[in-house]
Amino acid sequence: MGKNYTKEQLVQDLTKWRSISEQELDALKQKDLSKLNTLIDESAPIQMALNQGLSEIDPAHINNNDIKIMKKIQNVQEIIIKEVQTGASLLKKRIQKLRQNKTSLKGYKRQRLTTPRFLNKTS
Repeated sequence: MGKNYTKEQLVQDLTKWRSISEQELDALKQKDLSKLNTLIDESAPIQMALNQGLSEIDPAHINNNDIKIMKKIQNVQEIIIKEVQTGASLLKKRIQKLRQNKTSLKGYKRQRLTTPRFLNKTS
């Protein structure tokens, strides 16, 4: 990036990230995990560029419109996190139920009846 990260690049990157974040949320709601993974991979370089660029840019160049875009991104990211947490919680409950069912099935297995063994004792 260097020292030439401009205001236009900042706005462009913020707008791209907002757009991708909204697409991620849609993919998550549609349960399209492959699309979600692709979008996450697409947004990672933008986030890294923003992270480096925001440290280089003069804070005076950040206006209210930029802050509104950042807040929108934050809101979308919070929704994504809540959706993922909800999905993880549901998955955890399903796994617990499967474990219970597996344990219950093991309890229903019949033991083989073993016939008593008689030993011949010869002296």
